[in-house]
Amino acid sequence: MEAEQEEILKPTFFELIAQDQLRDLLGPVTRYVLSVFAQHHPRYLIRILNHHDELFALAMFFVERHYLTTWSGSFSENFYGLTRRRRSPKLEPIQLPSSSDPDRLRKYEIRLSLIFLVLFPYLRTKAHELYEKLAPAQDSDLLDDQTPSARPNQPSVHQDRPIAWLKQKLLDIFLFAFPYLNAAYKLNQLIFSLRHLFDKSPYWRASNAFMNVQIRRMSPQNFRLMKHQLIQRRAHLLSHLALSDVRWNGIGTILKSLGTLIAIQGFESLKIVLPSSIFAFKFLEWWYSSSNTSRYRRSAFGSQESQFPPLKPPVPLRPQIEGVLDDGAGSIKPIQKGHCPLCKLNLVNATALPSGWVYCYKCVHAYVLKFQQCPVTLFPVSLVDLRKIIG
Repeated sequence: MEAEQEEILKPTFFELIAQDQLRDLLGPVTRYVLSVFAQHHPRYLIRILNHHDELFALAMFFVERHYLTTWSGSFSENFYGLTRRRRSPKLEPIQLPSSSDPDRLRKYEIRLSLIFLVLFPYLRTKAHELYEKLAPAQDSDLLDDQTPSARPNQPSVHQDRPIAWLKQKLLDIFLFAFPYLNAAYKLNQLIFSLRHLFDKSPYWRASNAFMNVQIRRMSPQNFRLMKHQLIQRRAHLLSHLALSDVRWNGIGTILKSLGTLIAIQGFESLKIVLPSSIFAFKFLEWWYSSSNTSRYRRSAFGSQESQFPPLKPPVPLRPQIEGVLDDGAGSIKPIQKGHCPLCKLNLVNATALPSGWVYCYKCVHAYVLKFQQCPVTLFPVSLVDLRKIIG
């Protein structure tokens, strides 16, 4: 009977993969939604978007703490009806009160779970962003058509700055080690997934093995117990608010109880509001996109025409006086064909910008990384806009 119960409560491989994917998608989805709204309201949202990772980690800390404390599982695990149970050694069966749950997470496991659910993903995200930012500069050396001796000698930026030299060395070590660490992390996930799939290990991830915690389906008894405790907590807060006296308890105590009650209700609503809002947003995005043919009207001749007038071609970008081709007298210096406007030498790894100008990859990468604009036209660009010319 116990073996049958254990088999019923064991989640499938697809349930565990689904909750992992949901957790991994929350950050990119919220960033994407915020970026769309920031395009229409940049004055209010651009600063929030620039610090999205920190604000998202802070918000998920409170969300995950609520679900770990209330439902003994993370937000994504609770969404799929899963829970975290401490893997305790087999003991002689004893009579336990109906209100007790011996396998529920304790404060120690909750704190460790918050570290693995919030802090580690945040650090991985920042490390990945740093690697994506620095890796192209390192790759440009591998694609350089000339030997180092063929390029003009440039003084080292860190020659007289020990701190900057040490920082650069640490960045070089990071660039070398990050791919291997990331591959080891992915390999560790794969090994634990396969071992769990073939019943070789009760743990889904290495973090679960470290905490001695299993991910199981939530049994009806545990669901009723946790739901009853949540209702009791709400009732206690409501009664505390109803019986509170501002003169005796103070406005701070009342506001604290009211804030806790609102937070609990808000966190519980996320299970419905978040998936529904994501679906609604994606539907509206598709509805207003060009791929939705139902929003095209037919003309009198039977052909389909867009409701919007065709866009005019952009105005050609001209060199700016403040750019790198400025001769200091208010005019533009000519540049020889096939030469880089930055180093004035023959193009090496020719790379084009959206402005239409072509530079050496190493030259324009360093310039765009620092100034975020085209060196000649001053048109705003980023590193993702660089396009190498092959041939």
